[in-house]
Amino acid sequence: MSRRHPRTLYVIAPTMIECVETARAFGMVPAEMEHHRNITCAYSLRGTLPGTPFIAKPAADWRPGPNTDELALAVKALQMQGKLRIMRAQEAPLYQAFSDMPRREAIR
Repeated sequence: MSRRHPRTLYVIAPTMIECVETARAFGMVPAEMEHHRNITCAYSLRGTLPGTPFIAKPAADWRPGPNTDELALAVKALQMQGKLRIMRAQEAPLYQAFSDMPRREAIR
């Protein structure tokens, strides 16, 4: 019997550094996360399926940059269309690698 994988979690921020900071702010360890994708520009959101979970800091807290405004607008538009939804707290364990098993032992 195959294990069903959760839908890909989008970590949304204008830069990769901010994506890592966002994951940590939500209590996740970026190096141990599974089934996630870092989104740093609006173009990366193309093809988003309805109900895709995401985490992000408020757009007002993002550092100004060339992609910041269009990324914020795209996220808002996709939320209004129902393609993006905020990740529920009970879903967080689905994206942690190997749950309680240390990473080193899990690779064997």
